Order: sequence, then C-alpha cells, then structure tokens
Amino acid sequence: MLRFKVGKDTKTLKILRHLKKYGSITSLDAFENYRATRLSAIIFRLREEGFDIDTRRIQHKEANFGKYVLEDTQNNLQLLYEYRRLVN
Repeated sequence: MLRFKVGKDTKTLKILRHLKKYGSITSLDAFENYRATRLSAIIFRLREEGFDIDTRRIQHKEANFGKYVLEDTQNNLQLLYEYRRLVN
C-alpha cells in the first residue's frame, strides 16, 4: 500500500504518474521533467509497494543507461486502480 498523503504531490507520485501515462522513464526524463535526481531510489520505493517495474539497459552510442518500464501486469493495474485518486 502506498504511504502517501492525498494532496501531497511528491516526486514519487510524479514519477508514478509519468510511468502510468508513458509506460517508461529514464533518469534524464526524471531530471528534466521533475528535477528528480534519485530515480533509482524512487523506483526502489515503488517496487517495495508492489509495482512490477522492469529495468532495461539501453546502449546509445558510447553511453549506457537504464530505462524503467512499468510492466503491463494485472498486479500493476490493480495497484493503479487502488490509488487512482493519487495518480490521476
């Protein structure tokens, strides 16, 4: 169960909304859009809450980075439904 207060717009909720809308996020997306510098910690918290989030390694030219993908699972749909007031 998410431990967030209704009405409190935390970076974790912003990231969860982004994942719900777009399906994935990178560290660069998180920083540019939400000024979130610790995306891996936010993803860790969401995973602890029960969300199925996969990490995919992306190679771009000479750089490697992770892309976090919110899996299309029944578990995620159920969690998003339960917390729809927070993530809509």
